[in-house]
Amino acid sequence: MRSAGYYIFEKQIKPETWSPAGILFFDGSSATIVSSWKNFSSGTEAQVIAAAMRYFSSMDILDDQIRLTWSSFTPGQYYHKVARPVVSSHWQNTNHMLPLRHDAQPEVLTHQTHLRTLIGLLDRILLVVYPSRDTLSTYGYEIRNLLILACTECETQWRAVLQANGYVKEHYSTNDYVRLERVLRLREYEVALTRYPSFEPIRPFGSWHAAGNPTQDLGWYNAYNATKHNRNENIPKASLGNAMTALCACWAVLVAQYGGPVLGDAQDIREYFDLKAKPKWDLSESYIFHVCDEHFRTWNAVSCPF
Repeated sequence: MRSAGYYIFEKQIKPETWSPAGILFFDGSSATIVSSWKNFSSGTEAQVIAAAMRYFSSMDILDDQIRLTWSSFTPGQYYHKVARPVVSSHWQNTNHMLPLRHDAQPEVLTHQTHLRTLIGLLDRILLVVYPSRDTLSTYGYEIRNLLILACTECETQWRAVLQANGYVKEHYSTNDYVRLERVLRLREYEVALTRYPSFEPIRPFGSWHAAGNPTQDLGWYNAYNATKHNRNENIPKASLGNAMTALCACWAVLVAQYGGPVLGDAQDIREYFDLKAKPKWDLSESYIFHVCDEHFRTWNAVSCPF
């Protein structure tokens, strides 16, 4: 057990299912139940923690099936542009979210507008090219335009996340962008296009990891680089399949950044994409809902270590 910080008590409500039951702050010599501000301040660390656990048991909050999880965050703390589940003393929101200031809402609306532009371009293409798995290798100039626009939008989002968290460079490459995979858990996202059920769900970042080749591991992004720099020879790489995957990548990165606001606010976009799979965050990686105390009145954004 670590010597100081926040711990989350969990109770087992059914086999393999745990639920938060309380948050404890330990400062090295005393422990405080955050939800009630009850203090336990005598004895060793183990004795203090044990006293707190007995308190939960006496209040019938926890039963014998209990565990204690160290939190990576203090209450009200979150990473810039990184959506995570939120936990409080008595509940956990497994739908990951990002606490947003009022002045950050226009940023989300701008991303949604760009995404609608890309969606409209794909819909126009699929009025000409029949939406089928057999046509995924189809290529052409308009499909190339969609691929380039979607990939440059992804690059814009990647840079914004890095810069917001203090990772600033004059020039970025996929060696930088791939750092986001671990933080946003992008490999775990699977997206389907609800309007075109003949297409299989897509994992845009399924093979992306820092130990590999961060450009070539993303086939759609590698195709974008190839056709951008040498259109005449590489136009076949500007395929419908690559363009669609790039569009789904844009959506996945938006959801990974903002979570709930992107998923819930724009009905037309929400109905266009179906999020088939997303990361399953550990409780220790979840944000802790701030309590009604003078120290935690607002959410506090901190830089994510890359």
